[in-house]
Amino acid sequence: MPPARLCTSFLPTSDLCLPCFRRTHRIRYEFPIRKFHQTSSIAPPKHGLVRLENRTLISLTGQDAPKFLQGLTTNNVDVERKRAWYSAFLNAQGRVLWDTIIYPRLDEGKWCCLIEVDASSVNAFLAHLRRHKLRSKIQMKEVGAEYKLWQTWDDEHPNQDFVLAEWNKSAPESWANYKSFEDPRLGDLGHRLIVHRDFIDKLEPPQEPTPLINYTARRYIRGIPEGPNETQPEHALPQESNFDQLNGIDFRKGCYVGQELTIRTQHTGVVRKRILPCQIYLSDSSPPSELTYLPDATGGERKFFGLASHIERGTDIKPMGGSKRSAGKWIAGIANIGLALCRLETMTDIRVSAEGGPYKPHQEFSVGDYRVKAFVPHWLREKLQSESERKGID
Repeated sequence: MPPARLCTSFLPTSDLCLPCFRRTHRIRYEFPIRKFHQTSSIAPPKHGLVRLENRTLISLTGQDAPKFLQGLTTNNVDVERKRAWYSAFLNAQGRVLWDTIIYPRLDEGKWCCLIEVDASSVNAFLAHLRRHKLRSKIQMKEVGAEYKLWQTWDDEHPNQDFVLAEWNKSAPESWANYKSFEDPRLGDLGHRLIVHRDFIDKLEPPQEPTPLINYTARRYIRGIPEGPNETQPEHALPQESNFDQLNGIDFRKGCYVGQELTIRTQHTGVVRKRILPCQIYLSDSSPPSELTYLPDATGGERKFFGLASHIERGTDIKPMGGSKRSAGKWIAGIANIGLALCRLETMTDIRVSAEGGPYKPHQEFSVGDYRVKAFVPHWLREKLQSESERKGID
């Protein structure tokens, strides 16, 4: 883990509630985003530009905007932060309602932000904000018609994104044109682009946009869930959805809706299930040794393009020829890959407790009529192993 960068900001301590916001301060450590590069075979293009039609933006302005947001989200609202950050909105029981990315900006010198949320749940999200507004001096509205969201990446030149370099030649980066933010969840996912509608109308993209499925495949390969279809509202725990490992939770911040269970799980509980990338294969095939995305895969004479997308969400994953206890639940998939909520000590060699689990290296698992194998992404394996070492788990 890279060394923490010490930054001073006046923020509440973990045992203080929001009314104490202005009366206390502490030192906060901001951890840089690490760049982990997957070694598995990846079929999506090495560079791409994708319009995220499934995501939209909410504008949050007003003098109480930072304080209001601080009491509703899992991550810390630092008005000095220039980068985007990942965060979740929880219900009172500590279950995920929405996964969001928050983009800071200034409006006439005052802090405000744009909140990225799934487009299908924007009305419910706005209703949630209004329910907690009370007397807060804030304004909120959807601005998806004014700003369009894109994702861009360049695996061959990750430090000099092709799209950003070309757009910088044509126009300066500004909210009137476009703003770029490194994806706060995982560095090698690329950049989020917030493009003003007038700018995109004036300028042709420097490369042909690629289908959304390419971005989805990149997320699945890296084990990154997104949206209500993958982080089931009112059921998913933030740690099971890897918010804690994707820079999405600040365990030092003050109280917020759903904090009690989240903090208790972190300090006294054991996270036995997590969302992992999985690969589907046929029963007469050998288990894959590494995660490989095959968008046009064939198995002998039987073509199984789109096989993973045919599996119903919530289908139990069960060990073959052994215990009938569920080892996980299927979430979503495309082609031959997808995401599943997996019991770590059953489906992988990761240990999260001193007593260990029933994992066997050659154990196979089924989901519906197919076989499935879970993989632990490199970025997650390194973080979980580091946690195990701190807890004294061999």
